[in-house]
Amino acid sequence: MTERKSPKFRPNKVHTVFLEGSNPSEPIAGRHYTLTHSDRTGDLYLSIGLIYNEVQIERPYIRFMRDEVRAVWVSSSAADVESASSTGGVSGDPTAYTNSETDSTITVPPLVTHVYVHVSGGRVYGRAKQRNQSFQKDLPRALRAIRHGDAYLFTAHPELDSAPIVVHFQSDVEKYQRTEEWGRWKDYTIPFLRNR
Repeated sequence: MTERKSPKFRPNKVHTVFLEGSNPSEPIAGRHYTLTHSDRTGDLYLSIGLIYNEVQIERPYIRFMRDEVRAVWVSSSAADVESASSTGGVSGDPTAYTNSETDSTITVPPLVTHVYVHVSGGRVYGRAKQRNQSFQKDLPRALRAIRHGDAYLFTAHPELDSAPIVVHFQSDVEKYQRTEEWGRWKDYTIPFLRNR
């Protein structure tokens, strides 16, 4: 994974709330994150629940800026593997597929986090190129905020630190509409928390 420059992360600026039906250690699959921020204070607001926190993103300023980050834990299934392996054939193992370019078998982990950001389309502030650059710069800090705000989940289930993060950049401009792998959750731990 390429090292990406990001604004300094301040753990004391992350404010986490658990919505009905979720708690610090469960559920895992179907766990939704809604992350917004204040440009004025630099505070990051993380909601964790069974659905996205629509109330949090319906505020007029957030609706206009559309710079929230949404994420969800999903279980890998045979259907996920088939869509992920459009360049290769699926083997008999529903958690593995063959990469046709290298003839190697790749195992798909049981859980993946899908992250969604809105680059362009509809009524949003800024041009697609600027918004794309902003997301590229700020997304590592957002992922650290999610990892920090939900730290107890990773303590209770340390195997989740190895789960991949797949980011979907949503845009009406074709060159900015893309999906990228952004490493694993262990890449976004805060150094002083790694040894706990």
